[in-house]
Amino acid sequence: MFWPEQLAFTQSLPETGDLYKASKLKTSTEEIVYEPDPHKDEIIETITNTGNLPYIVITYRSLYMFDAKTSSPIAAHIRSNNSIEEFGKNIRVKRSPNGKQFAIETSKNILLIFTIKSDLSEELLTIFNGEGTIIQNGLPIVSSEVSNGTSNTAGSDNIVKTFINVLLSSNPNEVPVYDFGLRLKLILNIQSPLSDFFFIYNGQLLLVNSKPHAFQLIQLTASGQKRQDIDINETGQHIKFILVDEMEWYTDGDTDPSNNYLFPNSQLDCFVWLNAKGNCWLISNTGDSKNLEFKGKKIYEVVEGSNDDVRVCKCSVNDKKNLIYFALENGDLLIYKLKRDMTIIKLKTIKRHIHSTTLKNIILNPDGDSIVLLYDNGWNVYSCLGNLNFSTYDYDNLEWCKPKELNFINNFEILLTTDHKLFKLNLTNLNHSKALNSVSSKRPVLITKNNLLIFKAYDKNLIDHHHHNDNISLSTNRETNIWFNTNLPLSFKIHNNDIRSCAVSDDGNHVCVVGDYEVLIYNLLTDEWKTLSNEENDQDSHNPVRSCLWWKNHLILGSKTFEEVPKSEVIAFSTKILDRKESFDYNNVIWGFNFGETDQTEDFLSFNIDLFTDELIVVTDELNCYTWKIQYQKYDSKSGQVNDKKSSIKAVNGMSTLLFRRSNVYRLKNCFSSNDTSVISNFRTIIKINEEDLLVLTNSDLVYIKREVVNDKPSYHSYTVSQCVEYLIKLTANLLSVFDGSRILHYDLSSEKNLMSLKPIVIQIGNEIKESSNGFNNSDNANDTDVNIDVDERYIVNSNGTTSYPLTLIHDKNMIFGIEVDYSTTSNLRIESTKKNYLSDLVDYYIRLNLEVDKEDSEALGVTSIYKKFHRFKHFKFVLELLLVSYIQDCYETDNADAGNDYFNTLIELIKMTGQHYSIFLNCLKKIEIHYWAGFFEKYGETPRESLDKIFKTYEDYKLSAHFFIIMLNYEKEENEDNKIDESDLSLINEILLKLVLVRDFETSFELVRFIKIIDDKICNKIITNLETDLKEYSN
Repeated sequence: MFWPEQLAFTQSLPETGDLYKASKLKTSTEEIVYEPDPHKDEIIETITNTGNLPYIVITYRSLYMFDAKTSSPIAAHIRSNNSIEEFGKNIRVKRSPNGKQFAIETSKNILLIFTIKSDLSEELLTIFNGEGTIIQNGLPIVSSEVSNGTSNTAGSDNIVKTFINVLLSSNPNEVPVYDFGLRLKLILNIQSPLSDFFFIYNGQLLLVNSKPHAFQLIQLTASGQKRQDIDINETGQHIKFILVDEMEWYTDGDTDPSNNYLFPNSQLDCFVWLNAKGNCWLISNTGDSKNLEFKGKKIYEVVEGSNDDVRVCKCSVNDKKNLIYFALENGDLLIYKLKRDMTIIKLKTIKRHIHSTTLKNIILNPDGDSIVLLYDNGWNVYSCLGNLNFSTYDYDNLEWCKPKELNFINNFEILLTTDHKLFKLNLTNLNHSKALNSVSSKRPVLITKNNLLIFKAYDKNLIDHHHHNDNISLSTNRETNIWFNTNLPLSFKIHNNDIRSCAVSDDGNHVCVVGDYEVLIYNLLTDEWKTLSNEENDQDSHNPVRSCLWWKNHLILGSKTFEEVPKSEVIAFSTKILDRKESFDYNNVIWGFNFGETDQTEDFLSFNIDLFTDELIVVTDELNCYTWKIQYQKYDSKSGQVNDKKSSIKAVNGMSTLLFRRSNVYRLKNCFSSNDTSVISNFRTIIKINEEDLLVLTNSDLVYIKREVVNDKPSYHSYTVSQCVEYLIKLTANLLSVFDGSRILHYDLSSEKNLMSLKPIVIQIGNEIKESSNGFNNSDNANDTDVNIDVDERYIVNSNGTTSYPLTLIHDKNMIFGIEVDYSTTSNLRIESTKKNYLSDLVDYYIRLNLEVDKEDSEALGVTSIYKKFHRFKHFKFVLELLLVSYIQDCYETDNADAGNDYFNTLIELIKMTGQHYSIFLNCLKKIEIHYWAGFFEKYGETPRESLDKIFKTYEDYKLSAHFFIIMLNYEKEENEDNKIDESDLSLINEILLKLVLVRDFETSFELVRFIKIIDDKICNKIITNLETDLKEYSN
């Protein structure tokens, strides 16, 4: 999950110097001519790469290669006029899955195949030094400063200062920029007109031709192996052509063969074929390079007679979640679940953004948890299941808001391209969107390229330690932000390309960060970083640690290596590593579990910790689930041991008192299909519901693992609760929270332990959702391929504005915490916190539940129980006001919304229990227009005059009487269209005003007099005269 953080810099295409214009070929007298200033050509397309491999920018005649880490230009291939005339202009570029081959299509149906080398022994004279400055050929290049969305190049004084800083710097952190050896390897002349193409494997190109209408596989390697790179020494004589022009499963015969588009996914070895009718086919290759066999299935079909705007124009396959996205020509986005048998199930429809125009592309971020929809006039960022997190339509008309191309460089940077400029935008990522567990979801961390923003809403005492924080006022010492910002060490930023996991300790004072090369811990109180030292591995070796979490202040790491002799384990560290003088190394490990000692060949996959039962849950890639109960136990100083034979513990220096007691082992492999590898590759988290039942989130599927006894034999069975889940959090011992991309669902297990029998509590976060009352649960078995959830008409999300993404929840306060992106002309983009109280959703749910249950059921939650459950919250009365407002408006706009008035009567009963029902009625009526009032008073069975009489005579609340007098006059004015005040009301007004003046409530009395003066000026003067007389009599 990501949000744009700031515009890092802007750059243009580099100048290449004087081009050679008068050279002659050895075998020809033809003169080679170049057009001048290729850097001024319009940019056609950009394509980013995997890992640290360079990204490519093309114009009609040029190919530029940029370093992914520093964005330094490292290579350029400029084509001459002769080449343009012979081979045509560049049109588009595609890259291979491993990022080492590029294919450029030209206007003359030719493919130019470029390669880069893997051996990076040579490097350019370009380095990225510790000061963050690029030195090119010994001289510094000063990056542009960004202001108001535009760039300003620094002056000569800054160049001199930067150069001096570089010369005097002793910082050893430098990143070399390598020469990747860009080469034009092959020129392929495609005989049949080309509609689309892509690299189906590293050394194989798949083309779809229009005449004849067929697929064509071009083998670029000698052996024909799927994953083999193009041999740099090959000359192309091993190219093979395999035509496929007869496919029995393809039934759309009469289509325009020139309008065919391919949307590949290399991880799933499949692609989507979009034809001219707007129909889509999901195709996989079941053969090899010598016996090409395509298996296809139609997954989207435009019904005959439908409007053209329901045709698919773009498509994308998300292998990280097993989702398929279809963008329609009407601007809607359809989200489907992709099943292993190549069938799809519609999950929801995201309606077109009101300001968007023509859709240009769908782009997935590297982790697959976010998608970007790029339009002609802007772009939107959605979560993988459709929450609109960011939209450029909310900002001013900035140049980077309307790019022609958008690509991800990595998880923390995106590249935006206009006709002549490249913009790099830094991103903020969410920690638990990658490594989801109870610790990371309780205390989320926002991770940027340079910083960590640590959630500290639990820890208000932290402000005592951070007076240097800009978000704390020096005058009041009060926080203005719930995020603590700290910089990542420079060496970590340079040596690590990604952050695998990040978690905060239970007390909120320590953070662990797992990169792909290093593991760090950070102390918020002392502002110090420590790096895990490993003497066995050098600094350039990959980090075996995959994930981290905390129990109390004990750090727990899960690791897996990919060596010839793999090692996979879970280890726990002593709290000594948090001491200022103690080193962070493996000598402080106090407990470990090596998976090599189990009876199966298995490796660490994921883990979680139950914060309410103190139980560690570890899952392996064989889907075995191991559990340990964790507790402190007194250490026997005499024997130097913990006297518990069932424990697994290692005492270090006589200091450890931590006990890991082995608990249950769950074998879950039979609960999932054996041929569905995505269950393991896209595994998110696991939660224990009780000692027998588990809950697993993998892909976007929430799977309930239930222990059942069949034929007197206990076994585990799996049931799909939902196929539309982004994350899962255990808020309390009996409360689960699920986010489905548009709303939050709470499952309360306090009374019902069977999850499949529960109706979730729906908590709205701001999305406008159209749905039926069918419920959301689906009790189909996870192994059943005939699961069919039709939510076409009941789950449509209107998406005209951004909705703050719910990062975490604090259940005790009924609060949802999220973030949104704001823009300022002085501070560029800025991450802002949001809070939402969801008490109204809970009260509404229990009111409706009370209406549905059998009144004779002893376990039914009555109105009194609802009041006892929620009245302690300070927002309770305000929530009742909101529910009453919403109810009155719904009844006015919808016929028979509450035919029997059951909901209304229950709500009124709750309101009366507060003892301030007329005050709540008053606040409710003030929030709605007068024409709504009649419905309320009719259902309540009182007129405003009757209510006023009770308030004044029975309750003797004179302030409330004054306000209800205004309500009464407005209501009767609406009914009778009479602006005059009755003479019969004069005595009542005088009495109310007298009581208000005597208790010195001048504010309310002035408000009442002002209102009367507006209604009837003559009566107002008379009332004031009578009041003066009454006050004189009272004083005497």
